[in-house]
Amino acid sequence: MNKYEYWFGSAASIKYKTRKKAIEHGISPEEIYRMNWEQLSCIFDEEETEHIVIGRKGWNLDLEEAAVTKKGADYITAFDSEYPDSLRNIPSMPYGLYVKGKLPRKDKLCAAVVGARKCSPYGRKLAEEIGHFLAKQVVSGLARGIDSIAQKACVEAGGITYGILACGVDICYPYDNIELYMKACETGGIISEQPLGTQPIASYFPARNRIISGLADFVIVVEAEEKSGSLITADFALDQGRDVLAVPGRVTDNPSMGCNHLIYQGAEIYLGTKSLEKYIEEKAKARELSYNLKEIDKKHNQLLLEKKELMVYSCLSLQAKSLESIVDEVPLLYTEVVGILMDLQLKGLVMETTKNSYVKA
Repeated sequence: MNKYEYWFGSAASIKYKTRKKAIEHGISPEEIYRMNWEQLSCIFDEEETEHIVIGRKGWNLDLEEAAVTKKGADYITAFDSEYPDSLRNIPSMPYGLYVKGKLPRKDKLCAAVVGARKCSPYGRKLAEEIGHFLAKQVVSGLARGIDSIAQKACVEAGGITYGILACGVDICYPYDNIELYMKACETGGIISEQPLGTQPIASYFPARNRIISGLADFVIVVEAEEKSGSLITADFALDQGRDVLAVPGRVTDNPSMGCNHLIYQGAEIYLGTKSLEKYIEEKAKARELSYNLKEIDKKHNQLLLEKKELMVYSCLSLQAKSLESIVDEVPLLYTEVVGILMDLQLKGLVMETTKNSYVKA
């Protein structure tokens, strides 16, 4: 965990738009922490600058970092390579995620299963069937009803599940899912954008749902009433370009109203595990191909670099680094480093975020 990133993501006075601006400019939280008012004012407006300065007061970097670590949590931000690629391009991308355990693997298919808290026996049976069948990577809200039924079935089948919470990751909500919570911590992960110790309140749940759909390659809605959190998740999924599959039900059953409406609007129909198996095979192949192409492209770009270029490129990251720092780290002359950085920019591998400050593109 980077203590500066944690400060920037957790200081109450610093707002989302300020964090977003820092990401867009490629300015690291450590640089922001060390800037004076005049330097900050060159990047942020007066209100944002004031909020950053207020956020530094009374903040002990080492003590705050130790408090998170003591609770067995980590804090991953958009500046980190571990941050889920699937979340980087969604609307209102979370700046940072608190994690107990692990994040979903980037090279593996991930499914979200959501539904009604007060589910019918039909919904329970289908949730168990789907969770057991998927048994790879299942994300959901750890909520009572369909969410936890599917997640428990996934775990019982030897799969990995991730609980996305609307409270701090150090709080199990609802508490009667403590066994599932502990199992997720052990084999998968518990994830939230809310600071440690945050209690669940109603306004946090819709925001949480965008992370559930954002982490998933597709979303299955098992049962949902006409106005429910599951439909909010489905809406987020469609906005994010994810597939939505809905389990059909009788038109007279209230818990099936939302799913039937989704199907009417164009969602794919869940027709059982056989059709799901074919869908997943095609989806997994496409995801694996995409992941492999990215890795090949990355390796290809590195192979094209000359030895000196590779030295400079290797010392860069997603956090902006000053020209002086780069020169200090590589055994090259100042003029050589400047020339190489210009060449890397022309190749599209490096960006100059601010004057003499560079990041990997």
